[in-house]
Amino acid sequence: MSLKILAKEIGQTLVRNSPGILTGLGIAGVVTTGILAAKGHLKASRILEWDTDCRRAESSKFEVPDLPLMERVKMTWYCYIPAVSVGTTTIICILGSHSVSRSRHAAIASLYTATDAAFRDYKSKVVSRIGERGELAVRDEIVADKIRSQPPVPENIIHTGDGETLCWDSISGRYFYSDIEKIKQTLNRLNDKLLTVGYTPLNDYYTQIGLRRVELGDLVGWSESTGIIDWRISATISEENKPCIAILFQIQPKHLQ
Repeated sequence: MSLKILAKEIGQTLVRNSPGILTGLGIAGVVTTGILAAKGHLKASRILEWDTDCRRAESSKFEVPDLPLMERVKMTWYCYIPAVSVGTTTIICILGSHSVSRSRHAAIASLYTATDAAFRDYKSKVVSRIGERGELAVRDEIVADKIRSQPPVPENIIHTGDGETLCWDSISGRYFYSDIEKIKQTLNRLNDKLLTVGYTPLNDYYTQIGLRRVELGDLVGWSESTGIIDWRISATISEENKPCIAILFQIQPKHLQ
């Protein structure tokens, strides 16, 4: 591998992981700033003690007045230069990490909006050609194909403790045991929250049905702009001839502004 290609790959890796790198540097900077500030304060204290001892030796009195604040600053300001420098760099790293993350989230939201608009246009054309029932039948067949192609592995099925009905989450692709009534009640509660508060994150849904939160689950969800959570249940048979309930959402969760 040439040095040019290696340098390019290193650069791309740094760009991809820049938020994590900047966050790590920020954390390290906070710790380092504290250590340097403590060392600087110790050094400044020694300088002031030395100055006090010198003035006491030159005076006939044992007690000598403290130096004015500005005089103490002039004598010790340079002791804090390392701490201030690292602290400033730390702030820049933290702000940089926030800026990069925010830009990426905005780009993801923009891409998702464009993809969702294209899907809506496609769905509208399909419904106009074969009717709403035909479109739902096609979607059910697609779900059945996905479940057959990626059958549930017994050790990976999540036990939520709320039922023994095998379910498949169409958003995260996870299999879990639950109770249909429990899921219905959860979605109804979330719709009530949406109408009251104006939004509900995806992770609210997962935590209330006993699933772990997902990475972007607090950034995406349903809001007043998407309307209430429109969902339906599709029943199918898995590869092991077990009944499986798929929870489908007519409107996918979107980026919450």
